[in-house]
Amino acid sequence: MKKFTILLSIFVSINTAFCQKGNVDAMLKKIAAEKDDNIRIDLINAFSSNMAESDPVMDMQNFQKLLLQSQRNKDRIAEAMAFSETGYDYGAFGNYTKSLECNLKATAIAHETGNEKWFITKMRTFRYI
Repeated sequence: MKKFTILLSIFVSINTAFCQKGNVDAMLKKIAAEKDDNIRIDLINAFSSNMAESDPVMDMQNFQKLLLQSQRNKDRIAEAMAFSETGYDYGAFGNYTKSLECNLKATAIAHETGNEKWFITKMRTFRYI
């Protein structure tokens, strides 16, 4: 039974690792298609889903893609979320200057949108400042 459990665990983790690229692209499309700001914030939070702690490099790459998409689509909420998460990743790397820059950009953009949910959900990123 122990061997079966170990093999199952390995299989699940390998399967998840190989599916990451497709999931990122699908999630970016889903985020771009959503019109409600609050639902989009929830989708973006699900997109990050603790990846910053487990793989901050991959997290930063994913949020750079989101940042480019949000700037192309003029989606200020997603842009603020992307800057905020990128700032969180820079803080995890120990680059507090870049972390502060990204978080200040995120805060300025979020103030422009006037969406309160952003402030409630993204204040965790400021712990590195």
